Order: sequence, then C-alpha cells, then structure tokens
Amino acid sequence: MTATASYIKHHLGLASRSDQLFTDDAVTSTPRPAVSPARSTTSACDLSSTRSPQASPSSSKRAVGSAGYLASDEHGTGGDMPSEGTALAALLAVMPPDDGADEQADWDAMRRAWGVGFPSDYVAFMATYGAGGIDDAFGVLTPEAATEPTYGQELGNMSGETAVMRQIWADEGGPGGINAGPEAVIAWGVSCGADILGWLTIDDDPDKWPVIVWERHGWPHWKVYDCGMAEFLRRLFAKGFDECPLSDASLWGEPSPHFLHWREEQRRLESGIDPYTGEPDPYFGMEFD
Repeated sequence: MTATASYIKHHLGLASRSDQLFTDDAVTSTPRPAVSPARSTTSACDLSSTRSPQASPSSSKRAVGSAGYLASDEHGTGGDMPSEGTALAALLAVMPPDDGADEQADWDAMRRAWGVGFPSDYVAFMATYGAGGIDDAFGVLTPEAATEPTYGQELGNMSGETAVMRQIWADEGGPGGINAGPEAVIAWGVSCGADILGWLTIDDDPDKWPVIVWERHGWPHWKVYDCGMAEFLRRLFAKGFDECPLSDASLWGEPSPHFLHWREEQRRLESGIDPYTGEPDPYFGMEFD
C-alpha cells in the first residue's frame, strides 16, 4: 500500500486505531503516489470535538432546503454561497499560500473523466495553493483525471477517497432528506480524524454544490454544509459553524493555519526535518527491521 503519513493516519482512524504504528522514517521510505497531498505524523489529532455515535436521535433531524441540502441556520452563517473570488480572497487573508504551488491540473481531462465540471473555488485553490496538508491535520486532494484508483494507490487520492465515500453511502445510507445516490459525491479532502469531505453534486452548476462531510466520530455521520470548499475551510478556521464540523478539532478556530504543498512536504521529509515544525527528525536515516 502506498500512502503518505497523513493518509496512513487517516485510514488507521477508519480502522479505529489511534496509536502510531509507524515511525516518520518508515513512512518517508514508503513510495508516494504523485496525486496525494501531504501531512506528517508528528502531531496528534485533537478529538475534543468528538460527538458520540450514541447521541440523541433528534440530532439527526435537520432542516433541508429546497435545493436538497441543509438549511443555513443549522450550520452557522447562511445566505448565498460567496463567489469564487470572494471565497478565495477571504481564505487567502487567513492562510497565506507561501508554501503552495500551482498544481497545473488539466481541467478538460477532469471534466471528461468525471462527467462534470468542478467548482471555480477549487480550480482557483489548485492554481494558488495546489494539493497538500494544513497543519498536519487536514489534506486537500489533488485533482485527478481518473475515477478508478490505480492498483496499489487506492488511498490518499481523489479517486480512492471518492470510492470509499461512495461505498460508505451504499452500505450505510446517505444523509437524510437527500434525493440522490452514492454517485452524487466526489471527495476533495480528508482529516486526520478519519473524516472524508466532498461535494454533493446535486446541481448542474458546480459552484452551487454544497460540501458534504462523512464525520467518523460524529452523529449523524453525514452532514451537508451550504458553502463551497474554500468557504468551508475559512469557516472552519473562524469557528463559523455552530459546532466543529470535523472529528478532529485541531483546526477549529485556528487563527494562523499553515498550508504546505505535498511536494515541499516530501522534500522536507527527505531532508530529515519535520515538515511543519522544522525540527530535526531524530529517527531520520535509521534502518528498521
């Protein structure tokens, strides 16, 4: 299996394992797919926001708007989705793209592969930040012109995480009040709390797609937010929802989130330093049986 440190953490979370099974050095020596974003294993998730799956059933009763997604009063600020320029500009003011890089995605190939266009804020995000990690706690997936994951690279990429998201929907059912099936979701991010984030593609206009989250430690697991991905991240950093939308609260209310492109993270790992702290890796270069 090929996966970055962040995705090993993410999928160990799906398996309900929170302990560190691999050192950073062992992870660094693992082959890396070119499409996967980046995080390291040096910081632990903050699960203080976790809600128990045994929460009151009434918590699953959500107001569903006419477009099929949750009404704005359920999850913080409401109103129309910000435009691509407005949403990205607001995010840039909070999270500078100093360690980002243009992902140079082939959007025509993306459209042909997935059968849909992609939201303009995601396109702009990829041109400004690219794919990568945020504070060792969140990963934004690379745009991928393939809907089926490559054998041996099923994890930590758009096709693989979309397949996982769709399988969960097929096995457990999707969010209440949504007149759509598993094929309506496309993944764009993951958290170190084993959450998967995507779009609910229920509108012909990709800029009107709400964000859908499968929250590993939340109840109900599925939640839908009336905003695009850039605005979702901004609200996450600003505590702009009624509660933390992720199982992990590391980025909830984070005033200075740090984005790191996956190539730069890999370069730092291979140089023997922690990608986010800049501290030397004490295990770098060691061989393990």
